[in-house]
Amino acid sequence: MMLMPGRLSRLFGRTFAGNLLAAFGAVSAAIQFVSALFPAALSPPGLIMAGSMVFCLGWAVTRAYPRRRVRGEFPHPGMTIVIEKGDLFDVRGNIVVGFTDTFDTAVDCPVHAASVQGQLLNRLYGADPAKLDRELAFALRDTPPQSWERRANKPVGNLARYPLGTVAVLRQGSRRVFAVAYSRLGNNGVAQSGVEELWFSLNRLWDAVHRHGPQETITLPLVGTG
Repeated sequence: MMLMPGRLSRLFGRTFAGNLLAAFGAVSAAIQFVSALFPAALSPPGLIMAGSMVFCLGWAVTRAYPRRRVRGEFPHPGMTIVIEKGDLFDVRGNIVVGFTDTFDTAVDCPVHAASVQGQLLNRLYGADPAKLDRELAFALRDTPPQSWERRANKPVGNLARYPLGTVAVLRQGSRRVFAVAYSRLGNNGVAQSGVEELWFSLNRLWDAVHRHGPQETITLPLVGTG
């Protein structure tokens, strides 16, 4: 996911302000405690004040500056989760790409070319939606559609609708692409999802990963962010 500059600035500002106030509160409490016990230790006051300001500002900037990588180890179940900035299609191993319940592939309408799905089409399938459609159809061959749209109601794209949480496992050599449907595409071309739908779809995704890629690294973008 890429944060826009204005959004990133607001996030940094809120985090900076919160940490700055927390640092000021902690330093003020420490100074009052020390001054009560050792009055002569806080001299000269101007130097102490300047040092406290520098410390608080440095602390707030350090805490608010966005980290490029966060790593967490979990013993039960045994796994490692890493959140980092990078290119999904440059990483090794299996990846996850979000789709809608119709598994549409046409770029610009209804799939945005800059989306992760649009990048999947351009970078792994040579901008050939027919090829991606064939592989999706093969991966979904044992999954019956939940319903069918009429062409009069949905003039563009696929007509078959699959249940949310459906996972189509695509193979790219030794790599697997887990295409998970976690949003519903309206006939107006707008995809919508909610927390419950996302949670359910991710649970179905983990089931598919367990069946098709056990003990292997899997990378997914931040989903549900628009």
